[in-house]
Amino acid sequence: SKEAFKTFQKDPSLFNVYHEGSKEQEKKWPVNPVEVILENMLALPEASEAPPKAIARTKKSAKRRKGTAHVSSGWQVTSLGEPGLLVVADMGCGSATLAKSLPSTKFKVHSFDLVSTGPLVTACDMAHTPLESDSVDVVVFCLSLMGTNYIDFIQEAWRILKEGGTLFVAEVTSRVKDQKKFAREFKDNGFIIEKKVHVSKMFLKWDMRKVVQEGFGKKRKRDDSEAALGPCLYKRR
Repeated sequence: SKEAFKTFQKDPSLFNVYHEGSKEQEKKWPVNPVEVILENMLALPEASEAPPKAIARTKKSAKRRKGTAHVSSGWQVTSLGEPGLLVVADMGCGSATLAKSLPSTKFKVHSFDLVSTGPLVTACDMAHTPLESDSVDVVVFCLSLMGTNYIDFIQEAWRILKEGGTLFVAEVTSRVKDQKKFAREFKDNGFIIEKKVHVSKMFLKWDMRKVVQEGFGKKRKRDDSEAALGPCLYKRR
């Protein structure tokens, strides 16, 4: 993801070509998974009136490796967010459909992608977002676990989510080479799977929740050859 971010920042036109091709594919889909996730999010209960708490870095700890969400030496608790709003991180948002569609009276949406396609989108490597730890109610990966280091994206989602926070993941069915292994990659990184849904023959969706346990949130080395997700290949139809 780091190299992809550098490449697209250097030549944003490459990103535009990719997304134009993606839009053409979407026209042929029987169901768009982002629309399903949108419906799920609209059904979520209202946020608490109390502003969310997050773990903010002190200058002393700024150089430390990102990871655990537990309060420890060098960390301080800070109040972030807006009272009464559900905070959402849309990872790999594309044209920011969720930010444009979710009511601002209930949601505060942070939209991230490799290139900013407008004022609603922040360009970044999704393995390293600018959000504070424990600051988000919902994280969404809708067809966006594209990097070979997608485990880093999962770990970043765990870092920024509050305890008990919701994770929605949608992927192309043909990309998931081993569904049990794919589910285990999330379980090993601090998530429990509450539901798996076949959106259509083309897509799978998982609803998950963050749990806090000793050891979660730490970066883990992994052999990418063992990844449960294969490359995303567009087929002519």
